Amino acid sequence: MRKSTSTELGFTLIETSIVILIVSMLLACIAVGGSLIQEAKTRAIISDFEDISTGYKAFKVRYDSVPGDMINATSYWPNGVCAITPSDCDGNGNGIIDTQYESMAAWRHLSLAGMANYGLEPFSSNTNIMLIIGADVPASRVAGSGYMLVSGDTSILGIDGAIKPSLWNDGTNAVFIGRQILPNSIFLNRGALTGLQAFNIDQKVDDAHISSSGAFLGADTGTIRTFEQSDLVGSNNSPDSCISATAPYSYVVTNITASCGVGMALK
Repeated sequence: MRKSTSTELGFTLIETSIVILIVSMLLACIAVGGSLIQEAKTRAIISDFEDISTGYKAFKVRYDSVPGDMINATSYWPNGVCAITPSDCDGNGNGIIDTQYESMAAWRHLSLAGMANYGLEPFSSNTNIMLIIGADVPASRVAGSGYMLVSGDTSILGIDGAIKPSLWNDGTNAVFIGRQILPNSIFLNRGALTGLQAFNIDQKVDDAHISSSGAFLGADTGTIRTFEQSDLVGSNNSPDSCISATAPYSYVVTNITASCGVGMALK
């Protein structure tokens, strides 16, 4: 048997080092690529929030009404262009988007008023018809999720406010990103983001920050607020995977489960 020379052994070590270097570079590129994708999604959500807020404010100025809650919407948009049953397009006029129909109508009001172009269909009040993200409400960049306009009231969203009262509960209207908890659910009150994603949005737009003790604070304060999917009434989801169990409610950034719903107040 011929023995390997030192030269041959040397080449083998060099080649192995090159392979290790290439693999390391590929892994680094994958990690950076994943980070860039997440950053792009975060910026897209923030941009959507800001665009919706701009349209909401412009609508209030022009019509002196809140989109979705507008009591005389059918006088502007009759004949079923807003809702399959025209009267469903009218809100109750209390200044709060506080019903499922008002939440659905809000998007149509904004689109028909020229404040946005969501390309949505006239909505139906038939509870047997499934809500379709992208047809009934705008879709987001996060797969399977969309946006809803509704009062930030835990009882309206189906959230047990006694568990973690992190939302507003004072009639503040807000835009939320979420997913459907059930196929026929009109409210998108299932989590769409991880705790870290929610924190990053809050930090870039509002008051989220890391405390001196290392807690990721801001979930229950300011313009951006977060609710946890497990806090839905009747939910069987694991608790405290998005927000800590006790006040001050800090973001759980180590959990990769998309259990956070995030909302931005509309003033």
